[in-house]
Amino acid sequence: MYKRLTPKVGTWRCQSSPSKCLPGLQLYNLDGTDMENDTDNRAASVPRYVHGSILTTINEEPEEPEEERGRVDLLDYVSSPSQVVKEEVPGAGGLETTNVNPTMEASTLAIDEEAGFPTSGPKMEVSSLTVDEEHGPAVPEGCCLNHTTCRKCLWRLSRAPVTTAPPEILSRIFFFTIIRPAANRQIPRKSGAFDLLHISHVCSLFRAVTFNTPTLWALVPFLNDARPRFLALIMARSKCVPLTVSVVEDEALSTISARSIWTHLYLSFDRVASLRIEIAEGCGGFNLMMMLSMPAPWLEECTIIFHGQRNVCIDSFYRGYLAFDGRAPQLHTLDLVNCYIHPRLCDFPSLITTSFSYVGDRNVDPNSDPLMTILPIFEWGHDFFYLQHLTIANAIQPAQPRDLRTLMDLPPAQLPHLQSFVITASPELCDHVISILRLPPTCSRIVNLVFSQLDRLRIYHARRVAGVACAFVSPDVYYVSCAIDIGDHRSSLCLRGTGRANVVITFDTPELKVHPSALAHLIDIFTFPVMAAIHKVTSSDLFRHRLWQSLACNLRPVLKSVRTLGVSLETYHTPQILFDFFRALAGVETITTSHFSPWNYLCFATPSGDITFPNLRSIEVPLDDTTVVATMDSLVTFLERHGDIQSVTFRVSSRWLGRMGFAASEEIRCIVATIAENFPASVALMWVKEEDSAQH
Repeated sequence: MYKRLTPKVGTWRCQSSPSKCLPGLQLYNLDGTDMENDTDNRAASVPRYVHGSILTTINEEPEEPEEERGRVDLLDYVSSPSQVVKEEVPGAGGLETTNVNPTMEASTLAIDEEAGFPTSGPKMEVSSLTVDEEHGPAVPEGCCLNHTTCRKCLWRLSRAPVTTAPPEILSRIFFFTIIRPAANRQIPRKSGAFDLLHISHVCSLFRAVTFNTPTLWALVPFLNDARPRFLALIMARSKCVPLTVSVVEDEALSTISARSIWTHLYLSFDRVASLRIEIAEGCGGFNLMMMLSMPAPWLEECTIIFHGQRNVCIDSFYRGYLAFDGRAPQLHTLDLVNCYIHPRLCDFPSLITTSFSYVGDRNVDPNSDPLMTILPIFEWGHDFFYLQHLTIANAIQPAQPRDLRTLMDLPPAQLPHLQSFVITASPELCDHVISILRLPPTCSRIVNLVFSQLDRLRIYHARRVAGVACAFVSPDVYYVSCAIDIGDHRSSLCLRGTGRANVVITFDTPELKVHPSALAHLIDIFTFPVMAAIHKVTSSDLFRHRLWQSLACNLRPVLKSVRTLGVSLETYHTPQILFDFFRALAGVETITTSHFSPWNYLCFATPSGDITFPNLRSIEVPLDDTTVVATMDSLVTFLERHGDIQSVTFRVSSRWLGRMGFAASEEIRCIVATIAENFPASVALMWVKEEDSAQH
């Protein structure tokens, strides 16, 4: 058995302050003022926490003399004067006397640190906590101590208040309470530290859990609007746990008075594991350069962002030649926005993920800082040999034609371990990059071809753009499905291969301006009478038609293996540009559409009588409360003309299905039978739930 510790309301008769009666306790009002110096609160005989509840003391009540599980006094933490430090509470005028490294008097409940927690989650360092059979986190007899999976513990915790939960569960709850996405600038960076501080003032149990879980404090260091002593307290309570730091270097942190704040970070920089630093517009990044000159043995993730219309080359450090003084052995993720580091200055043996991005608008300021040249790409094969994920977003400028001829004589950069490659750039730069990099066939590729309003394109340039896009499609991969999405300003082609070898090619054309040629314009209109008969043909329409026509010609060998086709069309005229591409998909057996409008177009119901998809056997279409018999007319026409379709599957929205209740299955069958009354008798009808595609 163990001793029961029952909370009771304490009555205080002493005339001295509560902090003198209870070492380690200092009380504050909600506004952060010192309650001990407040004349109104000082007259009260019962001390209270910041939320107003009465402070409870814990007294022992002995029970039957069985094996003692242990005891702990959650209020009296001080065992020696050396353990007392001064704690600053933000916004308060006083100091709090507390014990940063509390010591428990007796070992009681041994906590299984691995049970139910990932290796990176918060864990309690203390191995003893108060337990109580009725009011505390007592462990049932025969429990395996794994409170996250033990049925006895889960049943008991479901009936108990949160203050009776085991400490390892509480620390996990606190973790999700204070965690903040670093990229969300709407949430103040100091909110995590303040939330953790408020949690520690709720009750003595919460205070013990927060004090003895340094991982929680390691997540909340902040520099913006921080007080030096409070930042020092956070660093002290985090002990030797790796730190997560996110800071914006602005004018306030660039002053002389802010040096003490940066000093606290510099002194603990050797245990920073995650660093996100943003340089405000107008700041040069002095402190960033200081950190890049310091060793970072624990650093795993680093994100550097420069705000404004600029692109900064980080090529000089205050100490040493290499970034982080050449001592960042665990760095595996490096993200650079509006800046770049030359590969020769990077010695990161564990780097597997990196990205280079430029988010400025060069159309607004063409004379802004130059982008990274294409020359460093040749060195990626040596410096980033083990790279697995690479992202390039408008961060590299194309080479001049004269320089490009010289560069093409150099050996290409080999990245044999690359698993994913993402690039957003002009067709010209994409052509240069794919000529330099050698991507493995199993690498997935996402290519965003962006057209600028400064580009002077002609209709015949569409073939060149198609050739650049097809260069990212590996001929050694067996592609099984294809998805096409056509819109007014954006169109995409997705090829899914075996394993992870997927290719997504997007043509971003909101600023596409095609300069027409009178002769070429006339020839294209005569060679494309269907589009000319439907609506007025523009130069952009002819450019996209020539683009998809060239894609079909270049990709015909790899499109033969495609068996599933997904189509999403937004406008009434765009399907006509896909006629040649559809004819290259001769092996398609299943077509999936996002709505019924594609079946109205002549590219599906071929007027010449030719069968566009000779091997087509099944069709999947959506079904919702707006579907009526009239919407099926075009699909019925296609089924009658094709003649070889074996089944039509209706995809039902899970939300619509949920509103139908228990009779949903029967109601769906009735709806399908009604709207498909004109279907050929040889076509089988089925419906599936769109969420999980479980057949009914």
